[in-house]
Amino acid sequence: MSENESKELTLNLRPAKRAPRYRRTERIVAEIRGQIAQQLRIDASEVRLSEELNRFVWSHGGRSYLPRITVLMKKDEEGVTTVQLPSEIKKEEEAESKEAKEETEKEAEAPINQTEADEVESVESSEIQTTPNLESKVVNEETSEKKTEPPKGRKGKGSKKEEKSKEVHSETED
Repeated sequence: MSENESKELTLNLRPAKRAPRYRRTERIVAEIRGQIAQQLRIDASEVRLSEELNRFVWSHGGRSYLPRITVLMKKDEEGVTTVQLPSEIKKEEEAESKEAKEETEKEAEAPINQTEADEVESVESSEIQTTPNLESKVVNEETSEKKTEPPKGRKGKGSKKEEKSKEVHSETED
């Protein structure tokens, strides 16, 4: 595999079942590194697992194991091979495409001359100034409504006992 090239591979992790239950996930990580190193004929120390892949493997618990996993290998300029989940690559590509779309939209919405840019800035600054005032009024209205509501008492047996005790105390006061 040459540099900057990726390769998808399904790894058999059943040999990890031979490990004691409390070490199975550690053995899976070692199996992934070992099989990738064997496939590419490199040292296992040159294989790096991505954070997402590590979290995925450990999310199944320290004692359970995965029978197989599909991974994507990438070799960089330094000779280090990175092993990732295929879903990570899709997420990265989607993020890059979103950034590219946002940049093209910003360029299309850019004002033609300096006077239009000044008008846009003045409108945005006036909107920013009015927004916090409206939010503070809404928050104040909500807090004032909460203050006017009577406190809620206990329901059920406790409220009847309180009523009886109030009646008894009112009769003794009269």
